[in-house]
Amino acid sequence: MRSLVLFSSYIPKEKLWLGQAYLNLIDEFFPKTTLLIGDNHGSCEEWWKPIANSGRLIGKSESKFNINSDAEGFMECLRMLKRHNEEYDIVWLFHTKGASHDDGYARQFLNMFSTHFFSLRKEIEQLYENNPKLGIVGNYLLPNRHSFNNTYRLTSIYPHFTCMPIGYMAVHTFYVMNGHAIHKFLNGCHSDFFTKNIVDELGYDRWFFEANFPAIADMMGYDIQILTNIPVKAHEFMMDKLQEWRRDPVNYKPETYQW
Repeated sequence: MRSLVLFSSYIPKEKLWLGQAYLNLIDEFFPKTTLLIGDNHGSCEEWWKPIANSGRLIGKSESKFNINSDAEGFMECLRMLKRHNEEYDIVWLFHTKGASHDDGYARQFLNMFSTHFFSLRKEIEQLYENNPKLGIVGNYLLPNRHSFNNTYRLTSIYPHFTCMPIGYMAVHTFYVMNGHAIHKFLNGCHSDFFTKNIVDELGYDRWFFEANFPAIADMMGYDIQILTNIPVKAHEFMMDKLQEWRRDPVNYKPETYQW
């Protein structure tokens, strides 16, 4: 299966160690995988040397696309992918989680995703081998706590959806997505998605890739797989709603849940 990594980066000078740590994980677990790096405004100049030396495709968005969140880097990755117009089976999305927080917080998440995300590559790719209609795989796919208005508004960008969104957030924005779903979206969506700022001009928010973008897969009828069995009511609620969606994805009604 062909895999692709979309890596959104923001690294201030004091977090160069964190950026290098993520590059080391990429080298360890994705040594021969195509990697697109989208860099956010505000990264230090010193960060450009290690990512330039990585030998992967790098994009830095124009100032008009400034979002002040990982969404900016992910959007630049999608613009690069659109330009190259290549289709992949599996797309991994993650970012430099913790770069805006203290070192202890950053190390906590780095270690967590090293164990519960990067190291599971073979198992995750096997899930896609076994189920071509699998859309999203993630650790923390929990019920959306906010309005679904922005998710519903995806139909104004891509009018070809056939199903309702399940109603989850990919918490922390570390997840894997069906590459064919992304390819369909990029080749069928309105040009505004690539030429306008998704927050200032299209009206979405800085959590777009956590709360809205994952839904394009289930709105095309693709299923999801939750890796982490979180022993909380929110997880139980999510599993009940998933079963309900599977029974009738066209007439299903998503619900918010305050966890």
